[in-house]
Amino acid sequence: MDILNGGDTKQFTLVMSVAPDGNPILSVFNSSNTAVTSLTSVQSGTAYSYYSLYTLPTSPGIYYSEWSISVSSKAYVDRALFEIILIDSDQTGLYSNPNDIRAIYPKIDTTDLTNRQLNQYISDVDNVINMRLSARYTVPFSSTPPAIGYLSKNLALLEILERPSVKAGGDTPGWILDRKEHFDKLITGLESGSYSLVTNSGDVIGAKSDTIIWSSHENYHPVFTLLDAEEQQIDTDYIDELRDEIDDDAA
Repeated sequence: MDILNGGDTKQFTLVMSVAPDGNPILSVFNSSNTAVTSLTSVQSGTAYSYYSLYTLPTSPGIYYSEWSISVSSKAYVDRALFEIILIDSDQTGLYSNPNDIRAIYPKIDTTDLTNRQLNQYISDVDNVINMRLSARYTVPFSSTPPAIGYLSKNLALLEILERPSVKAGGDTPGWILDRKEHFDKLITGLESGSYSLVTNSGDVIGAKSDTIIWSSHENYHPVFTLLDAEEQQIDTDYIDELRDEIDDDAA
């Protein structure tokens, strides 16, 4: 099924092996089987080849084209499904769009997910990104920073690829967990201020003026306190995290 951008002008073409009784008619129907247009085709320079130029609908959804042909007084039809999307992510209010996912994983169309469903996955991860970064930045971003678009499309793809394991009640593949951990560390770096968001032109996006000091260790018991030396206790979870950091660096 073709994926088309709403509002674009598309040339629909029909090539026949015999001469029709007259120029074929192109009709386009929405998912409710309501005709949205009907056009008489034009013959191209090639024998038995016809085309119609049509400005596509701007409402996202599933449509189908239908060629009506008459040959020797017998009626024939030729139909094809296509989907209308709005490629510009700003039009959907999301940080990425279905075509961004297709660009990094062309096999996504074998999942039979519609663009509306893909947008829902994107919306879900965008909400998590906004939640994580809301203490430091004003969200949602009015213009998508490149790093946020990168996180949005990749996290949405991982959610989609994890779907079969969730449905089957099985374990999530290790490589998906590894990738999620990688992106989680990027978001954590943005939360803490270790990383800065930049625009497409490389300008740093400033944090909110009321941003609080944040630490990735703030939930751990302090290593040193005002207690006497023999009463000091080191948080074992903190030790485990330090060991994990050393293992990550070694890897």
